[in-house]
Order: sequence, then structure tokens, then C-alpha cells
Amino acid sequence: MTPLQIYTHPVMTEHNMGDSHPESPLRLRGLNDMFASDPLFEGIPVIESQEAEISWIARAHEMSYIHMLQDSTPDTGLTQLDGDTSLCPSSFEAALHPAGGMCQA
Repeated sequence: MTPLQIYTHPVMTEHNMGDSHPESPLRLRGLNDMFASDPLFEGIPVIESQEAEISWIARAHEMSYIHMLQDSTPDTGLTQLDGDTSLCPSSFEAALHPAGGMCQA
């Protein structure tokens, strides 16, 4: 069995959908703090994830979808994609790191 590893990256905390949204950077910061300080997580590697290459993501998603997300990412503020999904200026980059972490694992 492969040992547990935690993949994260500071840019993930920049995906901020606003105070009322459940995808709060505070939740991720809280988890990161817990991984660093709770004895339960002692010895579990916390690895800075690499950014996924677009070609890796294209193995699971159509390029048109990837381009739509890139093109919809705002320079400032939020862009609403649908009733549940918004993008902020760092959302696309922030999404590349969890995908990269999955590939690293």
C-alpha cells in the first residue's frame, strides 16, 4: 500500500469565491495548519504540488472546455459560470495545482 501523502500549494488559497461561499480559503488554510501542527499528521509528507500541464487535463476534458475556463477567468472580481460555479482571477491557476498533485501522486 502506498503511504499517505498530502499535496497542496499556496496558490490554492487564492481561489476566493467570497465570504459566503463554502470554497473558502480559510478552510484550506485551516487544514494546512492542522497538517503542520496536529501530532496525528506527524510523519505524513506534505508536498507542494506541481502545476498540471494542459495536455494532462485534456486527457479528461475537451480542449474547448479548458479554453472556455481560461477565457472566462476574470482579471478582477468574479465571473459566474452557472448558479454554483464562479471564477476569480486565480481560479484557473489554482485548479492546475490539485490536478498536478493528482498526477504526481
